[in-house]
Amino acid sequence: MRMRTPRHPARWFRTRWLVATSIAGVIVWLAACTSLDELTQPDCAYTVAPSTIEVGNQGSTGTLTIRTPGVCAWAVESPSGWVSLTGERSGKGDGSLGYAVAAHEGFDYRYATLTVAGHSVTVSQAGRPLPPVCSYSVSPSATTAPATGGAGSIAVAAPAGCAWAASSQTGWMTITSGSSGSGSGAFGFVVAANTTTTARTGSMSAGGQTIGVTQSGTTPPPPPPNCNYTISPSSAKFATAGGTGTINVTAQAGCPWTAVPQQSWITILTGSSGSGNGQVQYLVAVCGCGQDRTGRIVVAGRNFNIDQDGKTP
Repeated sequence: MRMRTPRHPARWFRTRWLVATSIAGVIVWLAACTSLDELTQPDCAYTVAPSTIEVGNQGSTGTLTIRTPGVCAWAVESPSGWVSLTGERSGKGDGSLGYAVAAHEGFDYRYATLTVAGHSVTVSQAGRPLPPVCSYSVSPSATTAPATGGAGSIAVAAPAGCAWAASSQTGWMTITSGSSGSGSGAFGFVVAANTTTTARTGSMSAGGQTIGVTQSGTTPPPPPPNCNYTISPSSAKFATAGGTGTINVTAQAGCPWTAVPQQSWITILTGSSGSGNGQVQYLVAVCGCGQDRTGRIVVAGRNFNIDQDGKTP
């Protein structure tokens, strides 16, 4: 075979050398800038689960799962201080990492967004339950007790979570059970015996509601048959300083009688009880009350009235 000799050999060799050099440079540049994986890398698609996270106010933990081909890189970012991440935050191919949502002390919902391989994962957290609007009622709102006293109970109605406390505003009534509670409930109480013939009133309370209590007085025993009683005098008046006095009792022999003061500031000195004729001596205490007061002694079923000045002349 006969080869054709170029007309200009030097120019021909120079052109061939430039072409070869350019091709070699491109191959070297491609080798330096591109790995084999990058030249053959597939289209990277990512699947992130879960895509949304919903948590109660108490907080929670969980795991994020990433699915993608083995050469595809991914990274996770959390801009929120109340959502923390555990484990590697970046990688290639399939992977997972944990997350922790802190407890929420507020009442409103709050939201955060995690960025996982370019995908957004929304975190929503509920706030604390709103406190209940509390209203209270009691049943019964008023009650009675016999002179002998006794026990009873009061029902308290209130929404769940509403606290209440029961108390007595009267010395002769005592709360015996259920002195505090939350929501609907009940409390028990005891009324002491009333040793006087005068009815008395007191009160208790629960949840801001007042319960009135009325207690009857002791009924004086009737005189024995064929017994007639008289007292003398039938009343007395004392100055602020108080003092002592005497009541004469007239009755048939064998007819019993008693003398019972109806107020704490009147004291029987002698003759609190007797039979037939007799005497009752009593003491009226000093009045520091600033106003007049009235009391009485029940003697043989008869009222002996006492008036006392409350102001010093």
